[in-house]
Amino acid sequence: MPKELRKYIVLFAFFITGQACIFIIVDIFKGQFGSVADWVSGLGAIFAILAVEWQVDEQRREFNEDKNAEIKVAVGATTIQEEDKKKRADGKTECTVTTKRVLRTYAYNVGYSAGSFMFIGFATKDTLEKIKEYDPHSFGNDPISQVIDPAAQLMLVPERRFEKVDSRGVSKPIDYDISLLKKNFDKGSIIYSVYMDPLREIYYSESPIKI
Repeated sequence: MPKELRKYIVLFAFFITGQACIFIIVDIFKGQFGSVADWVSGLGAIFAILAVEWQVDEQRREFNEDKNAEIKVAVGATTIQEEDKKKRADGKTECTVTTKRVLRTYAYNVGYSAGSFMFIGFATKDTLEKIKEYDPHSFGNDPISQVIDPAAQLMLVPERRFEKVDSRGVSKPIDYDISLLKKNFDKGSIIYSVYMDPLREIYYSESPIKI
């Protein structure tokens, strides 16, 4: 049902309700209370219109929720192994395995349809609040620019791109050098991993991490 039509239905229902109240008050002053059946049928018709409108809105909301993609962002420290292969003077290859502590983040789609999302960096709670309150029609700086991705800024990784994540699917994990974050955030900072969809809707990790 179009939004304008829903508005008119609601206005009509309130108009009918108002008219009914006026007639009821007039009848009461005249001592004409009417029968119980009249009261039940009149009020029942009014509430039926309002109930239908409410039901339509609920069904539309549930439909949209079911069809939309929605992601949850996870982030946490983990240990990975890296192999360093070098050729020795005798021609043989020497392989050295080292362990490294990194920050791993990824997104999983809890919605019922596929969607595209892109990792854009890390941000403090203050920055996230500014993004929520930002008015795109204002002349202020877009606070999304305050989301920091040091690896991309230093061109240590390929250009970030949107990634399609199927329903109930998981994006490719991103392993992040913790030392880069320590250089860009104050010690003790609480930060969140941040993703964005093509409509610039922001998603961030429910659990933050401390630098």
